[in-house]
Amino acid sequence: MEVVEYIVRADQPRVLVVSQRRVRAIIPRCLDFEFEDLIASIDDADIIAPLTQKLVDTPVRRIARGLERKNPACLGRLFAGGRLRLERQYGLVFFVCMGMQDLIGLWPLRPWLRAARCSACYIDEVWAHDVGRRSGEISLLQQFDFLFVGCHGSVDAIAAATGKPTAYLPPSTNTLMFSPFPVQPERVIDVYAMGRRPRQTHEALLRLAAERGWFYMYDTSAAAPVLSPVEHRRRLAHMINRTRYFLVNAARGDSHEETGGQQEAGFRFFEGAAGGAVLIGDPPKTCIFQELFGWDDAVACFPKDSPDVGEVIDELESDPDRVARICSRNVRNSLLQHDGVYRWAQVLETVGMRPLGALDRRRQAVSERARAFAEPAGRGAGPRTDPVRTEAVVRADPPRI
Repeated sequence: MEVVEYIVRADQPRVLVVSQRRVRAIIPRCLDFEFEDLIASIDDADIIAPLTQKLVDTPVRRIARGLERKNPACLGRLFAGGRLRLERQYGLVFFVCMGMQDLIGLWPLRPWLRAARCSACYIDEVWAHDVGRRSGEISLLQQFDFLFVGCHGSVDAIAAATGKPTAYLPPSTNTLMFSPFPVQPERVIDVYAMGRRPRQTHEALLRLAAERGWFYMYDTSAAAPVLSPVEHRRRLAHMINRTRYFLVNAARGDSHEETGGQQEAGFRFFEGAAGGAVLIGDPPKTCIFQELFGWDDAVACFPKDSPDVGEVIDELESDPDRVARICSRNVRNSLLQHDGVYRWAQVLETVGMRPLGALDRRRQAVSERARAFAEPAGRGAGPRTDPVRTEAVVRADPPRI
C-alpha cells in the first residue's frame, strides 16, 4: 500500500516538501499549504503528502493520545501502514507541520530524510512551556539537521531540547494574491472577526452591527474541513480585501493554559495587513512584534475583550485620510516584508542552498507591486526597505549544498 501521494512533481527536483494536506485538510492548515505551493512555484520542488490512516474511533483516539505523548514513533508504526518507495534524491527535505502532534507521521517517512543531503522541519505552533513534556516528539525532531518554528518565544527551548540549529520563521502569506490589485474593490464588509473572538468585543460588535446596519462577519464553526485549500485561501483573500476593520489578537490569547502566557503574532495579523484592512485589537507586547509590524498605525489597539471597540472604530472613522493611509501602508509593508518568498529565502540561506531565478523573479514582482501602494510624500512613516530578518540559534555548522 502506498503511504504518500505526489501533489507536485518537478522535472529536476532538488527539494522535497512533505505536506500534511492528505491527513487533515482543515481551515487552520491552509496557510501552510499555501506556503508549500509557493515554494513549488519558486523552487525545483516535489510536494508529497502522507496518506496516514485517520484515527476515527474515540477509544482509538484515547490510546493514540497516550502513545503520542510517550512514544510517537510507536504510534507512527502502528497507524502509518505500507512501505515508502524511494524514487529520487534531493538536496533538502522540508517537513511542514502545524504542531508537534504532526510528527507522528514522520516515522514511515524517515527514508526520505536519509535520501536528502539536508533535512529541515518547520513547526507553526509550539509553546515553550510544553517542550519539556514532549520527549517523544523531541527525539523525532533530533533527526533533522535544521529546525524552524513559528513561535519566536519557543526558539531557545527547542534548540536546547534538541541540540539542533533552530530559527524563528514568522508566518507569511501569498501577498500577490491578498493585495487588492489592480482594482481596489469596495470594502463592503465593515468588520471581520476570523477565528477566535473575545466574548465582550463580539457582543459589542453585534450591537453595533444591529444599530448601524453594518455587515459584521464572523465564524460560526471551528477547524472545519475544506474541499479545496487553494480555493479557500483565494476566497479569504477576496473577503479581507473587501473588509474595512479586521479583528486581531495574540495567538490563542484566550488560552493561557495552552500558551503558558507566551505571546505570539498569529496568522491574522499577516493576512489582515496583506489584504489592506485596518487591524484593530490587542497585539502581542513583544519586541519581535514591533520588528514585524513596526510601521505607523499597524494596529489600532484596545484591550483584549474590551467592549469599547466602537469608540476605536469611531475615532478611525472621523479621519478617512488616515484610514486610507493605513490600508495602503499595510499592503505595502506586507509585500515588502511578509510574502512567503522572504521566508523561503531565509530557509535556503540557513541550510546553505542557493536561491533559484524564480525566487528572484518573485521578489521583484512583490517589490513592483508595492510601488502601487506608496504613500504621498510626507504622509506617515515609510516601510523598511529590507524584509524583516530573524537570527537562527545555531548550534552546529550548516552543511553546504
